[in-house]
Amino acid sequence: MTENIKVSIIAPVYNVEKYLDKAIQSTINQTLKEIEIICVNDGSTDGCLDILKKYQKQDARIKIIDKDNTGYGHSMNLGIQQAIGEYIGILEPDDYLMPYMCEDLYIKAKAFDLDYIKGDYCDTFPGREIPQSTTMHNEKNYNRLINPQAEPIYDKSGNTWSGIYKKKFLKNWNIEYLETPGARYQDIGFYNKTLACASRIMYINKIYYMHACDRPEQSIKFKNKLDLYMMEYTKLTEWYQEHFPMPSAFKIKFRSMIESILWDLVTARGEYRKKVVKVAHLLCKEAFLKNEADYQYFPPNIAWHMVMTFLNNPEKVEKDPE
Repeated sequence: MTENIKVSIIAPVYNVEKYLDKAIQSTINQTLKEIEIICVNDGSTDGCLDILKKYQKQDARIKIIDKDNTGYGHSMNLGIQQAIGEYIGILEPDDYLMPYMCEDLYIKAKAFDLDYIKGDYCDTFPGREIPQSTTMHNEKNYNRLINPQAEPIYDKSGNTWSGIYKKKFLKNWNIEYLETPGARYQDIGFYNKTLACASRIMYINKIYYMHACDRPEQSIKFKNKLDLYMMEYTKLTEWYQEHFPMPSAFKIKFRSMIESILWDLVTARGEYRKKVVKVAHLLCKEAFLKNEADYQYFPPNIAWHMVMTFLNNPEKVEKDPE
């Protein structure tokens, strides 16, 4: 059976016993049966390991890697290293997959020999689901072969989990997660690297992934978000300079940085808000000097307007909204 694994689903698990049953069940119930489910238990202190062992007894496709707590990036890299599938899927263990996700995406990926393929997703809240488009509802970018090296493309920032990635592609480009000790947002590097290095990708306008947005401990709620994700972008810049010094890569990174800033600005208040805007102002100045600020890489909405605001009139957004 190991020779026929089409998709390896990697789930980095840490203290999510409340959500884990639903997540694992969504992998077991995939219509594509030639999969493996690699669960990396990152030193959980709750009942996660017992839950994983329960499902492993029921389904031999489940593999458990049990280790000390070393962080999200290290967990993902271990999973990718041990995966034997042609393609890699990612499941955050508080989320869940639609049952046809792996089969639909794998068929398309094989037919077009894709580096990766992504579908749309839903942000989920208690009693509410909000459909989201990976390409910001840009219909021309759906259901066609795209070469990001030949045309600017907008892929919603930070979304690493709504698709599958060819393992050979990841290996050839040496794409791994950053393993910054104690950090969060370690999917930033993976997202940017895959988009910057790929030459054959596709987006499907169908919802495959259900993304939970109601956990109080999620990274997006951290008060020191700015410092954490700027550390990740610094490490990403070093990787680009060493492995992939192409102008398009740095333009993609700049767009991703602005997206992160905008998400932070939604809840930033007081002195922290002023700090966020100051950082954004300096980033924009540097990007324009280096010719890394390119409106073609931004979605057709407020984002580019905000780039110009950060650059020329930062005082307009540094005050708390009324």
